[in-house]
Amino acid sequence: MFNLRQEFPSQWHRFLNPTNPAGGNILELEINPSLFPQRDTGKTLNVNKIWLLARCTNPASYTIVMTPPLPEPPPDEANALTLTPVSQYGDLHFSQKDVEIEIDLTVAPVKWQLRMSRSGGNIPEEVEDVLLVLGYEWESSV
Repeated sequence: MFNLRQEFPSQWHRFLNPTNPAGGNILELEINPSLFPQRDTGKTLNVNKIWLLARCTNPASYTIVMTPPLPEPPPDEANALTLTPVSQYGDLHFSQKDVEIEIDLTVAPVKWQLRMSRSGGNIPEEVEDVLLVLGYEWESSV
């Protein structure tokens, strides 16, 4: 689980204060081995599920379009998640998605992008936190 505001503070600031506001609110994440537990060192992770939780002051729904590095990225709608408040999670905005993404921790870090938007809204004043949870597995060589 990654608390994007705390683990990526510079990127978080740029996300809330984009240099080109017309380009939207984009959070660029460099996914590197230091983000993962020691047991994952030297492995290729097969990410099979993504959960996103966001603390937002506005109860409206938000859209996040994820762009993980893939050989041929699918169209935006294939990577879109709709975050809606869920009482089960204390009214945090929530969404989940089944995915098939490989993260090779033996090569150079890769960048993911998350573009967050809300119809008619200015999200910098509304988004307080975003948590990204990756469900993944790898095969043991033993």
